[in-house]
Amino acid sequence: MKYILFTDIHFGNKSNSDEFNQQCLDFLDFIIDKTKDMDIDGAIFLGDWYHVRPATNNKTLKYGTEGLYKFGQLARGNGYLILGNHDLYYRNRRDVTSVVIPEGDIGIEVIYEPLMVDNMLLCPWLVEGESLPELIEEYHPEYVFCHPEIPTFSLNKITKYDGEFNPSDYDGPKRICCGHFHLRQEKNNITYIGNCFSHDFSDSNDWHNKGFAILDTETNDIEYYEWTDAPKYCSTFVSQMGSIEFGSNMILKLMNDTPLTQIDLNKFDDELRKIPQIKDVLIYPAEMSIENVDTNTSEITNIENIDTLIVELINKMDMENISNNKLIEIYNDLEIK
Repeated sequence: MKYILFTDIHFGNKSNSDEFNQQCLDFLDFIIDKTKDMDIDGAIFLGDWYHVRPATNNKTLKYGTEGLYKFGQLARGNGYLILGNHDLYYRNRRDVTSVVIPEGDIGIEVIYEPLMVDNMLLCPWLVEGESLPELIEEYHPEYVFCHPEIPTFSLNKITKYDGEFNPSDYDGPKRICCGHFHLRQEKNNITYIGNCFSHDFSDSNDWHNKGFAILDTETNDIEYYEWTDAPKYCSTFVSQMGSIEFGSNMILKLMNDTPLTQIDLNKFDDELRKIPQIKDVLIYPAEMSIENVDTNTSEITNIENIDTLIVELINKMDMENISNNKLIEIYNDLEIK
């Protein structure tokens, strides 16, 4: 059996932003298009369909409901939606949830309680008195799909979840597929598949490890698919701009560690914004700190020449169906104020 897996889409993030909610729908369309010719048996969502726990905005609810129909479509009418902690009004109870399936059969079953389906254990967010090792011991599943906090795994590149990890507690299943932590990671038989796409700078410089997966339960193989049009949050230093990988929909957070004056930086900011694939630029002074930056990259030696730097950055972009030379030509034709 082959199942599409995806997790942590978070409809309603960014203060119920229309742009973010549309990105969620675009991601689901990407899965539909990518898998339309594949032999797929179903799909499992691993938790956090919505973002805001206490209340779901009516406009976000409309986006989320449209997304549920798309989920049913990509799942071929055999979809399971696991409730994550963000889907629950009470963090330690599952009786009130923002996830409401529309009337009619759209092919999605919401997992309110731990449930065995064939050889698979489907687990929503676990509350007080429940533990994943105890459920594994009770049900003896070959596969587990869940939304857990497992000790020593990382929430993102900065933060790890505290506690002691004992691999023997999770022995038995061939693979435990998890949502909740947005960083893709694996230990033994436990796999956090990573969230659908980068949501903000907590996912900085990690866009290749986002998307969806397909699990083959016959072979236990898992294959990942990146949404290349997803937003890409990048944090780095101005001196290291020549070393970063560029793609579409870039949001840059830059720390000025160069002798450039504020006038130079303003011009640099303006020129970066003229590049079609860059959505936004944030430049911070050297006195502030920056997170998630790899400082072991090469430096730009001719930082004073901004036009040369822009052309160098464009040449580093790798974009499907877009000519770098054409972008440089467009840039050179722009009126420089």
